[in-house]
Amino acid sequence: RWTAAGGRSREVGADSAGAFEFARVEPGTYTLSAFLDRDEDGDHDGGTLEPYTPAEPFALHVDLTVERGQGVAVTLPESRPAP
Repeated sequence: RWTAAGGRSREVGADSAGAFEFARVEPGTYTLSAFLDRDEDGDHDGGTLEPYTPAEPFALHVDLTVERGQGVAVTLPESRPAP
């Protein structure tokens, strides 16, 4: 999810390789959030303590400044469930 100053936001899904792109982003300052939707329900899962299940990996970039012609890449951390 790309969120611009003023609260406007856009969402995109990743392709089968996990890559995603926001096309035609105007120069400005944004917040970018992304998560790896392991259970494919469309919502971020924060995990549980009992029984333990790890949270889905999440990335947050605040005050991300985009200039004309600039691209942005985000890589989510790999996280393995506990045995």
